[in-house]
Amino acid sequence: MCQTDTNINVFLFAYGSLIWRPGLFFFSTLIRCISYNIEGFNFLYKFTGYVRGYQRRFYQKCRFHRGTNEQPGRVVTLIQTNDPQDVVYGVCYCISAHDSIEILKQLDFREQGGYVRMQCGVHKQEDEGQIMFMEEPFVNKAIVYVGGIKQDDDFVAEQEERHLDRLATVIASSKGPSGLNRDYLFNLATHLRQLKVGDDHVFALESRVRELVAHEEPTPQKQQLPITLKGTIYIDNGAVAAVSSGKALGLYPVGVVGLDGSFSKGELVQLVDYLNKRVVSKGFTNYSSDEILKIKGKHSKRIKEVLNFQDDCEEQCYVVSKRNMILV
Repeated sequence: MCQTDTNINVFLFAYGSLIWRPGLFFFSTLIRCISYNIEGFNFLYKFTGYVRGYQRRFYQKCRFHRGTNEQPGRVVTLIQTNDPQDVVYGVCYCISAHDSIEILKQLDFREQGGYVRMQCGVHKQEDEGQIMFMEEPFVNKAIVYVGGIKQDDDFVAEQEERHLDRLATVIASSKGPSGLNRDYLFNLATHLRQLKVGDDHVFALESRVRELVAHEEPTPQKQQLPITLKGTIYIDNGAVAAVSSGKALGLYPVGVVGLDGSFSKGELVQLVDYLNKRVVSKGFTNYSSDEILKIKGKHSKRIKEVLNFQDDCEEQCYVVSKRNMILV
């Protein structure tokens, strides 16, 4: 894992969802604007760029955002080829030295599931579709999150699982707290086109998935508009033990370490063991995602003060009450 100098601005190369969704959803300390601000991600400037000697492939399993433990989705990682003719286009962000340590800490949380930090040179895209292979990188050392380095269970190593039709089938049928797996693919393809750059693998996969989902017919269940999971609340060991025992009257905010998704009070969320990435429970939340960001990690006695509530209510002590919760 690369280290950062606290006095030097940091560059971050995005080639997946960070291209269009660079926001950080977990910690309210990031909601401060010193430059641009998109859903909490502060950066000084950005540019369209590319890295050489890599290919972008949907070879990383996703259990927490676009899939589940039972049915992992597929998201992109970088596969090193060492061939300078192979390029991957994306967006390079310049992050201030002041913000970089905190932002990278939260990105480590967001990019969980087999991704590690690496460094690479990033070339700037000056003209549409034109690459000059003799030029030096515009940025010599940019941070990039890459999956598959550890060759763990989250990396798709089997050749049959890498076949385009197999990837398309998985993506077309997978979903997680952040939404449908297919939407991740479609968004990536759309934003690459907006950048006026290409990727044969992404576009071929997009075409195949659209063919698969075009033949879907709404089921009676979909027509009945069932309750949908709106987000994930990550909890620490103490909260896991308390909720799992069934003895606690609810989830206290002190046990919350992060969240994913945007939701309102009363919507369905899942409680996930932060360390083991295991779904512990599901329930209807007493607070919105914005409110939880403000009270997470705090004693329940401080909820009234932090959220400026006027009246006392027993339900206010819990992020999710036991009576609105089921164990998984």
